[in-house]
Amino acid sequence: MKSLLWKLPISDLQALREKLEHENSVDELCIEGMHHLINYLDAYLDDKSNVTECEDIYLKIYATGVLSNNEIIYATSKFHNNAKFSDIAIAMDNVDYLTDDGLCYGKILMIAEILFLPNYYPIFPIVLVHWFNTYDKEI
Repeated sequence: MKSLLWKLPISDLQALREKLEHENSVDELCIEGMHHLINYLDAYLDDKSNVTECEDIYLKIYATGVLSNNEIIYATSKFHNNAKFSDIAIAMDNVDYLTDDGLCYGKILMIAEILFLPNYYPIFPIVLVHWFNTYDKEI
């Protein structure tokens, strides 16, 4: 189950973010997700030498998504008239930073897919996460 919010060429993403910034019903986490998505796409496209036209790349941005374990995740300002951005725990292997018994925590900011024209293939799924800092403090 995916609930599509927007489908647009990446050239329209900045205009969408600016529009949403002026709407009272849009949660700050949605704006944060848009900001990070724009930065991510800029870095990704700078790294790809064969991508020349922004109009050849589309985005689908979703309110919900389904994980491989069939859990539904949310990233929306309007879920029964309330914002709903899922909290998640991610199991980390072989990390050199502080975790909670191997887990890191975050909040879903955006669920999206990058699609390349003309066939909308390949499709690259993206989930942007706001990581929470954890501190291990002995009492």
